[in-house]
Amino acid sequence: MAVSNERMSLQQCADTIAGEIEGVFATLATTADRVRQLREQARAAGRCMTSRDLHTLRELVTAQLDAYGGRLNGSGFITAPGVLSDRDLYLEWWIRNDDPVQFYPLRVDLDPASANFYNYETMAWFALPRDTGKSVVVGPYVDLNGVDMYILTFSQPVVHEGSFCGIVGADVPVYSFERWVLHPLMRLPNDTVLIGEEGRVIAANTADWPIGTLAPSLVEAEGERHRRVELAGEGLSWSLVETSP
Repeated sequence: MAVSNERMSLQQCADTIAGEIEGVFATLATTADRVRQLREQARAAGRCMTSRDLHTLRELVTAQLDAYGGRLNGSGFITAPGVLSDRDLYLEWWIRNDDPVQFYPLRVDLDPASANFYNYETMAWFALPRDTGKSVVVGPYVDLNGVDMYILTFSQPVVHEGSFCGIVGADVPVYSFERWVLHPLMRLPNDTVLIGEEGRVIAANTADWPIGTLAPSLVEAEGERHRRVELAGEGLSWSLVETSP
């Protein structure tokens, strides 16, 4: 099917981008459902869930990564402390590499006594879903302690019987996300910038606003030369700002 190049409105563009984001969260919801099933199965067997139970997520998560064709760098489940009987902190996270396509688990230092301790409890993509009960998109940022890439992290809380069990998440390289949204952005008649919650540029159809730069002048921009549309979605505080010539 040919891709349409017809002009679209700012609202249509916002809805298209929000739809891409909702698709990622729908994928994460499938993983969250599987985690809850694993916890139920462990309880039915008269025991607590273990890290060995979570190893069975590999097939599901790698299939999801494969279906996205490299647009997601990694995905998986990260536990809240005490959820597993054999590990206090644990992540079942898989990364997709290309050329050739292969999958491998992310290994980080989860020893609190270590100088390289990966304290994910303090990171926004874990803390915000835990504290608010809502899905979030964090970034763009450089994940120096994880995959060492410029990424957006999509994360969603996993709650079972009223108890927070951890988060399911996915890392999306910024260059990959830009490709998702560039086509609808290019169908807008004027220069338009996609801005995150902190006022950082996530994507744009103009070279005047490089990805990752702060755009304080656009955060509250309104008036004759600017139009703003907020993206709809749970936990999403992004907006499209169009600048008229």
